[in-house]
Amino acid sequence: QRFREPPPSSGKLLTPFFHKPRALGFWLVLGDRESDELYALKRLPQSLGSGRQLKAELAFAAPEVAAGRKVELGLWLVADSIRGIDLEASVTLEVHPSEGQPPSKAP
Repeated sequence: QRFREPPPSSGKLLTPFFHKPRALGFWLVLGDRESDELYALKRLPQSLGSGRQLKAELAFAAPEVAAGRKVELGLWLVADSIRGIDLEASVTLEVHPSEGQPPSKAP
């Protein structure tokens, strides 16, 4: 037998592109689909799974738009080992100028 199956309780899985069993990991991605702009990318701990909840923070520079304007971004949860189990959500942000900075003149 070429591949040894991991024990069921190990939390590891067999994938065709890795030569040994590996834990399922995820990436959290924040971006704008229309402009293909990536704002944040974060690798999540491999302990995610089996109905567990995880809190994560994404630090990023807000898009350059006029103050008070709303921007819709995409938030994706992407698996690193299995295709087709990714999740996507839409996030609406209202952009405000930071303290001490002049308001943006973007349209």
